[in-house]
Amino acid sequence: MPLDFRDIESDVDMFFHRWDRDNNKSISLNEFIDPKEGPMVYISEVFKTKQERGPPPTLTRSTKVEWFQYWDEDRSNSLDKGEVVRALIKTFRFQHRDEIAASIRGTLDAVWVIFDNDGSGHIEMNEFVSNEGLADTIIATIETL
Repeated sequence: MPLDFRDIESDVDMFFHRWDRDNNKSISLNEFIDPKEGPMVYISEVFKTKQERGPPPTLTRSTKVEWFQYWDEDRSNSLDKGEVVRALIKTFRFQHRDEIAASIRGTLDAVWVIFDNDGSGHIEMNEFVSNEGLADTIIATIETL
């Protein structure tokens, strides 16, 4: 499967703790091939899907729904914090700028409860696209840079 190692590398950093179920700082063969949450399944499903879909849309006021749907890879109609961080890093091409990625994670940690109105731990579509929701806040922040 033709894949860009840089895309996989940033995802490994983000999901390693989930894949390393026994917390021994390495991924065993059994963890790697786990059919539910292993990296092999994740890589083959997520990256294959992305290649078929093309590049992500730009996040603008008129593309909020499309952007959300693009990054809602499991079609759950919600994004968890890790998915939002990953989407922002990849949308704005911050993959190899660790200080910016860390800042995005820290900022989301601080403001997540403001946008997660139902306290589910996820940002649902309505919470993302609403007036002054997470999308509008991200867009407004970018416009000021």
